[in-house]
Amino acid sequence: MKKYLRMIRNIVFFGLVYGIMQVIFMFLYGIMYSLVCNTKSSKAVEEAITNNLYIVTAVGCAITLIIYMLVLKNKKENLGQRCNFAKIKGSYIANSIILAISTSLICIPMVYFLSSKFKSYGQVSESIVSAHGSLLSMICIIVLIPIFEEILFRGLIFNELKKNMNIVIAVIVQALIFGLAHGNMLQGIYAFILGVILSILYIYTKSIWSNIIGHIVFNLFGSLILPMILSDKESYIAICLGAGIIVTIILLINMLKNHKKTTTINQFS
Repeated sequence: MKKYLRMIRNIVFFGLVYGIMQVIFMFLYGIMYSLVCNTKSSKAVEEAITNNLYIVTAVGCAITLIIYMLVLKNKKENLGQRCNFAKIKGSYIANSIILAISTSLICIPMVYFLSSKFKSYGQVSESIVSAHGSLLSMICIIVLIPIFEEILFRGLIFNELKKNMNIVIAVIVQALIFGLAHGNMLQGIYAFILGVILSILYIYTKSIWSNIIGHIVFNLFGSLILPMILSDKESYIAICLGAGIIVTIILLINMLKNHKKTTTINQFS
């Protein structure tokens, strides 16, 4: 019982630090914007935060990461070891990239099909589109935020879960947490799918680098490349979805087979 309470305490701590830092930096940015622009309009401040949402989020992520490192150092632990920043083979990198592309081929068409049923996703979509005009915002979306999210959700939370419970349950629970953290139903659905796939990738490669590479590629295709392609070729949406499902299933089956074979060999060696 104690180990489960410790696990829950650690996961809640990691999540709370992240949430509190995001609130603090959104609040600070709002105050700074009001002072610099000499405005008291809440609508103007809200619009400014929305336009720079990913930059502010990335700053909050960076400070959160420093806090994690200090806390772990105080416990005489290393963030790199906890998350397993091990070197990965070229074949693993290739798998990570292909799997990320095929997953984006599932998730982005799904957004096109379901966005009309989830009106709240409109705000998320608008913030991503507005970020296209800022190179710094796109770097935050495609590179910086995925690095932090992999450290938090796969490196810290997933590792905490799989140490204390069945691996299948751990995969599902961390994916649920990952989906809920996005705060939007539709975004949460495809984040859950991504969370499951990235956790399987992490189990297979035993390195957080594979997840970081995969998440970066997913965000690159999901937020920039596929929307540009599908906006002019909507007839390709169903084709992309079908191709994504087929390729993803094939890759996952191969990865699970290879992992099982490697595990069996290690047991008898």
